[in-house]
This record gives sequence, C-alpha cells and structure tokens, in this order.
Amino acid sequence: MKHIGAVLSGLVVVLAAGFSGQAEAAIHQCREGGRMTYQALPCAGQSADLGVKGRRGHGQALDEAQALADELWTGLTAGMPMAAVRGAMPELTQVARSRMRRFESGAIALLEKKVVVAGEDFLAQYLFLNGGFHQVWLSQLPSPQPDAVSKQAFGKVARLLARLWGDAPRENSPVQVTPGEGLFGARFWVDAGGYAQGWVLLKAAPQQEGHSQLTFGYWPKGAQDYEQLRASGREVGQLVVGNE
Repeated sequence: MKHIGAVLSGLVVVLAAGFSGQAEAAIHQCREGGRMTYQALPCAGQSADLGVKGRRGHGQALDEAQALADELWTGLTAGMPMAAVRGAMPELTQVARSRMRRFESGAIALLEKKVVVAGEDFLAQYLFLNGGFHQVWLSQLPSPQPDAVSKQAFGKVARLLARLWGDAPRENSPVQVTPGEGLFGARFWVDAGGYAQGWVLLKAAPQQEGHSQLTFGYWPKGAQDYEQLRASGREVGQLVVGNE
C-alpha cells in the first residue's frame, strides 16, 4: 500500500511473517543498569517462584506484550500535561533542548527513556501536542542497523503489537525491497471507533545501502483520527526540526 509509506515515514514499524495464536511464554520485567528489560529468567536476586512486580505492581511474571504496554503507556491518556505523565512514569527524563524534535504533526518530543523490547534496544520518546500527551515514538538503537538485523527485530516487535491490537491491521505492507525505496515494511492498527492505535515501520536508511531504520509507536485513545490522518496526507513521523 503506497499510502502507508507516507503516513508512517520516519516512524517505527515491524512485521511478522505469520503470527501464532498460541500463548507466548510469560516473561519477567526487570530493571538493570537504569533500563527496563524483559526476560525469560527471573530478575537478578529474585527466586524463580516469586515472579516479578512490574512498574504498576503486577505480582507475577508478565506476558511480554502486556508488559510492553504497561511499561510504556498504560494509564496515559490523550492530552495529559507533561507533569502528569512524569508523575505516572517518574523514570522518564526530559529531552535535552539541543535534542528536541518537532514532527510534521506539530508534536514535540519532550520526555524519553531507554528500554529493551524483544531483546532489542530502543529509545522511547513521549510526544506532546499543544501541551498535551499525544504519542509514544520508539526508535531502535543504534540506528540504522544492517537490513538482516532490522528484519529480525521487525518480526519480533510485530508479534508483540499483534497481541495487543490483533492480527488484522488496517494497513499492511509486507517486508520487501521496493523499487526506488529499498527495504520497506509496515503495519498500521486502527480501533473500532476509527482512531489510530499504533504502527510499526521498517524503512531503508537514506544514503546507507544495506541498512534500515526500525520504529514503532502508539497513540492514546482518541488522540489521532485515522481518516483525518489519511486526508491530511502528512507524514506523521516526518521531522521538520532536529535530526534523528
């Protein structure tokens, strides 16, 4: 689908070559070296039968997809002021002024943290529009990565997002090499009310052959009307101020 390239350019994307309905193994949510990680084994210093408490007080091992949502956006609502977001997620730090980025939508990345998702390092940034929380935007670290690495990470992240939002995204571009664009793949989820839920994007890195960029993200309920986004034709992940 040509449209999804415009809508998601510069955003996070992931694709799995087929999803399984079988439950994945529960994982443990741990903090190591100031970063949140998700792993099959208990956290260091914790016995195997105790499980783990997530950031929101889960007293058992967490399903990886739900752990991802809990760590990154559960409890956040569209329009929340920055102080309220920081109150809900005290581990977030303010983006240095020299690194602040404004997107074509007008949203600005103001808060951030590093996380590990599906064994891959990501930078999670929290975007605000007109003073209110608008979006979570994640980019793989470092970026870009060799195509083979990006494709593998794409599949792992896609499986997590499919567990959250279902196996039938509104827009779906299989991972493939496209003429003039290089490696590309994307998925875009929309809820029953017509609001965008999230996306995952794999896109060839400009001027670096054989490398690509992986991003994914989330909109809180009601933050972004899908049809309005399509009608605008804007590239919602396109930076207009700042650099990757």
